[in-house]
Amino acid sequence: MSKKLIYKRDNFSQELVNDIKLICEKRKNLVLRYNHILDSDLIEANIFEELSLKARYNYLLKLAKDNDIKLDNRCYYVEA
Repeated sequence: MSKKLIYKRDNFSQELVNDIKLICEKRKNLVLRYNHILDSDLIEANIFEELSLKARYNYLLKLAKDNDIKLDNRCYYVEA
């Protein structure tokens, strides 16, 4: 494999891992936010945001698996 392809793969892998970490952080913040909101519209907005994060997270995990990118288990947000 050429150096250019290795660099692109490493760059892609790092970006993917960073995106997954970002989603995990957003999910943690979302859970904390649930404890402080009372308005039904905000609760509904949080639910939709959670569903969106879940879909994006599952997509990124599939992308990582398809590209043989190894991930650790630090993020607890996993589709059951």
